[in-house]
Amino acid sequence: MTLFYQCTEQQMRKLEILDAHLHVLQSLAMCIDAKHPLDFNPEKLSTMLSTLSNDLTNTLASIQENGLQKQGAI
Repeated sequence: MTLFYQCTEQQMRKLEILDAHLHVLQSLAMCIDAKHPLDFNPEKLSTMLSTLSNDLTNTLASIQENGLQKQGAI
């Protein structure tokens, strides 16, 4: 059985932002190793934060771009 939900544009933007935040949390969780529960050496943390920043920037840019495209279509 397939369910289809209709969302407003504002709801979709909120969902996309929540998805970006969940991605950030997932990436942070991946930095915690079983052997070293809080292994946040400077290089690893710097690389991770840079990657997360780029991912979040790309996601937010995509949201903005999609919003501008929809406004132009109206």
